[in-house]
Amino acid sequence: MTYGPTDTGAGMTTGDRGILSRVKEDMEVYDVNGEHVGEVEWVYLGEASQGAIDAGTGPRTVSETGSTADTFVDVVARAFDDDDLPDTVRSRLLMNGFIRIDADGLFAADRFVMPDQIASVSGDRVMLNVRRDELIRD
Repeated sequence: MTYGPTDTGAGMTTGDRGILSRVKEDMEVYDVNGEHVGEVEWVYLGEASQGAIDAGTGPRTVSETGSTADTFVDVVARAFDDDDLPDTVRSRLLMNGFIRIDADGLFAADRFVMPDQIASVSGDRVMLNVRRDELIRD
């Protein structure tokens, strides 16, 4: 079964953040040309308003299973350790959610995938709608 964005009829797609919830750690990631990019290291679903969090309808990281052990600061530190990302890019990733990919290659930099860069999630694969070199590098 393949999941991807669907039109909601209001000019928006349901796939942007929702597609991240179908991505799991260790899934294989392929770019738009079918080239293997790497494996999903982890998924962050993005920030939500306090009202959405209180109602239990806000995004949450897939690896969280009800534990409150990870604070927001812990999540940020783990996601962006040893990076040189500009603050605006980091803020965009945190707001919209992302996948961190353990990229192929001995000296390859890890990559970040935004939700709108995901074409589909099927089985144990994440297919992107961009080339590997268009992804944000760590």
